[in-house]
Amino acid sequence: MSIEAIRELIAITQPDGNIELEWHMLTSVKDHQESISMLENRIYSKFTEVQNTGAWLLELAFSDVRTRLSSSMDFWRNFAGNLEVQLRKMENPESARTDSEISLTSSEFGHILDAVPLTQGSEYVTLSLLQKNWNELIRTFRHNLAIFNGTVEEYVQTFNPDIHLAGRVYFHLVENQKGNQPFAFMATYSTRLTESGKSRHVPLKFALQEFSGRRESLLELLSTVYTASAKSNLINGLIESGELFHPLSWTPDEAYTFLSEVDIYEQSGIICRIPNWWKTRASKLSLTVSLGDKQPPMVGLDAIISISPSLSIDGIPISKEEIQLLLQ
Repeated sequence: MSIEAIRELIAITQPDGNIELEWHMLTSVKDHQESISMLENRIYSKFTEVQNTGAWLLELAFSDVRTRLSSSMDFWRNFAGNLEVQLRKMENPESARTDSEISLTSSEFGHILDAVPLTQGSEYVTLSLLQKNWNELIRTFRHNLAIFNGTVEEYVQTFNPDIHLAGRVYFHLVENQKGNQPFAFMATYSTRLTESGKSRHVPLKFALQEFSGRRESLLELLSTVYTASAKSNLINGLIESGELFHPLSWTPDEAYTFLSEVDIYEQSGIICRIPNWWKTRASKLSLTVSLGDKQPPMVGLDAIISISPSLSIDGIPISKEEIQLLLQ
């Protein structure tokens, strides 16, 4: 087996904020597939040849998340992957070239910072570093787009042909204040852009009228939905029953299934509008270990090495009994 197959790429953040990519030798070659080495080699080439953080981050941004990477590289892949998320939210991805601001909120940056893995140099990953690297990623993305002969989606697909950005179908899930069920679902689609660059959102059922007699155009509009249905029994069932074209009242179980599959829909090119409370950060579990808190009558070894571990959720201590309940 070649040396490329028994090493993995890691990212080390330096005290000055620069990120160095280095090869780390593996003690085991199990599960280190050829596809991993190909991706790592492309990233490392960008790092050494271009010497631009945005260049290798862009390589990560659209990479297949199923390709396993080291924890440090996976963190930066998740970070850069927010570019794809932002592009999916745009009604017209072509506006990403210059017109639209491609940015993350302070809350989104905060969530990313909370997810920094405990690796070499992780203590130097700061909010300002994340913002700097995000700006560098966007600059590189737009520079490359300017010299690419094709659409934004075609450019993105040079990295990953399975990515679909230009879907016009939207899935909406809202809390239903007046109906018999607590949630309501509706699928809509955006009309083509007018001369003023605007589009309208209308219920998906009107697509049956707009594209009446134009089956190929209707199938093109629904292509992202059919892509999602291949992985989702929920959406497949809505298509087969025809319910997809009508507003629906949903039970909590149906809403939960939908929310659990949002990633599937968005990866298929469907834009999802979901309640803000689903996007809130999960509770943070922390472990605290106190050393030397024990105070016996005389100072000795017991006082120095006494250890008192404790667990807390969002800063609230939990008892041993509560821990056992959580583990069940």
